[in-house]
Amino acid sequence: MLLRKKALAIFSAFFIIIAPAALAVSPRLLGAVPEVSLPDGLPAAANSNDAHHVDERCDNERESRRRFAVQLATRGCNLAQRRKYALALADFESAARVCPECPRLDYARALCLEKLRRQDEAVRAYREAIAREPEYADAQYHLGRLLLEMEQLDAAEESFSQAIKIAPTDAQNYSARAAVWNKKHKYNRAIEDLDEAIRLDPKIAERYVARAQLKSLLGRHEEARQDCDMAVERAPRKLGIRLYRALLSLSISNEHMVQKTEKH
Repeated sequence: MLLRKKALAIFSAFFIIIAPAALAVSPRLLGAVPEVSLPDGLPAAANSNDAHHVDERCDNERESRRRFAVQLATRGCNLAQRRKYALALADFESAARVCPECPRLDYARALCLEKLRRQDEAVRAYREAIAREPEYADAQYHLGRLLLEMEQLDAAEESFSQAIKIAPTDAQNYSARAAVWNKKHKYNRAIEDLDEAIRLDPKIAERYVARAQLKSLLGRHEEARQDCDMAVERAPRKLGIRLYRALLSLSISNEHMVQKTEKH
């Protein structure tokens, strides 16, 4: 039986600060549900016919448990989409008891715990998902985002760096780590990460604005203005971006006037 594959999409960012988006969980969460460990104490087979019946019963037991876990997780996804996070969490926890080795369920639990503002528990759940599946880039990313929100900057940096190692072509990982560098006042490193994010995915206007803000802080005003122009080209209807470009241009003009006055 083919089981549903995961699809969790929950992230968004504005400028350089990465903020949690509204949870949007797809029913295709579980992926291939792992084999469920059967309870101890199955009777030993006395002959080949008995062995066949035991194997058949084991297969039926596994299939039954897989179906039940998928049903619970699907209902949890539907509840999460309706923002009933406490009820969704209960379903994900029940599914995890049926399939204790599925990291996707730890991930789903973490997302719900985060929406319920139970941050420490969410951090533990993300880490449990990563412990079960060390190459789980999405879990590393969202763990880092939550740690950043909690101002645990060193831990957030480590999570985003791990996400980059696992998924080096995912632009959001670089943008997220740039947010850590920004909070640490390491602006040149933040610009380097944004350069890479823009190289990988040049369509996101907010990344140009984020880079413009950093370059402006470093006195690189003309480069900042160029970034703002590129941001407006990509999102001409976003008023906030157009307003920032106007304010930056005004600031640069005022600075030039001050410099001319000081020379005279």
